Amino acid sequence: MVNIQLVGKMESCSISYNLHPVLYPEIKENGFGICAKIAYNYLNPLHLIEWFEYQKMMGVDMVLISLQSLNKDAYKVLKYYEREGITKLISFPNDMPGKLDRGFTLQHWHYHQSSHDEQVAVYSCKEFLQGFAFVAIMDFDEIIVNDRFSEYTQLLMSEILPSYPDAAAFTLNVSFFISDWGVSGIEPLITSKYIRRTHPLAYRYKNIYLPNRTDTIDTHGIWSKSGYRRISLQSHNVILHHYRDCNKLDMFPGDCMSFPKYTDTKMIKIMPKLYDRVVAAKKRCNI
Repeated sequence: MVNIQLVGKMESCSISYNLHPVLYPEIKENGFGICAKIAYNYLNPLHLIEWFEYQKMMGVDMVLISLQSLNKDAYKVLKYYEREGITKLISFPNDMPGKLDRGFTLQHWHYHQSSHDEQVAVYSCKEFLQGFAFVAIMDFDEIIVNDRFSEYTQLLMSEILPSYPDAAAFTLNVSFFISDWGVSGIEPLITSKYIRRTHPLAYRYKNIYLPNRTDTIDTHGIWSKSGYRRISLQSHNVILHHYRDCNKLDMFPGDCMSFPKYTDTKMIKIMPKLYDRVVAAKKRCNI
């Protein structure tokens, strides 16, 4: 099947309008995909390059991004990685249907409608990435880290999945690296600049899911097919690192600045290699 067309009862299928191509998902039997949901407003281009270069080091095959209006340099970065073949950009409307002045920034977030808007991007990921072995849903300020820095698919296939053969998804606890706590590591990379974190928490966690074992998904949840289950990796050495400021962090009572702090130097181990990759990619992006 190449195209589909909706026509009225008295219309002929030979007319050319309202013709839609049928899109078939890429099949990547051992592939790892990332659903980055929506790129919008402003993204730091250097942080974006660092994020992509780390994902490449971890063996990621594809990043799917729904794209709204974006700052020029961040857009150049995304187009560069699209040319490299590691990302696919699909359009997302800037003006949402409906009466509310809503968007994805905090001041324009309207809980139910904005959540539904975000879910459109997640469902797009579900369809486009259904041919991959594993898919992670995460944002551009999050990375998955394991102690040995094994590629994601290798870690899952050789170590984690054999321990949980009926898994539909793996839920990762989150360590928050808070920029408001100040520089604690080595600049300029954000992943080695901030090395003080919270204890790993089951708060705003994210999932790596297996598309062929999963019924449906959202940003933080998965619903597995019959016979499979979601596994919470609370005792494993794979963690989601989330780099952000104090805003909206309410997992502890009181001020974010008083949260318990733990030093984590794992990312410094790969900093020289990652830094070289970032510098080279920055030149190629011409920013």
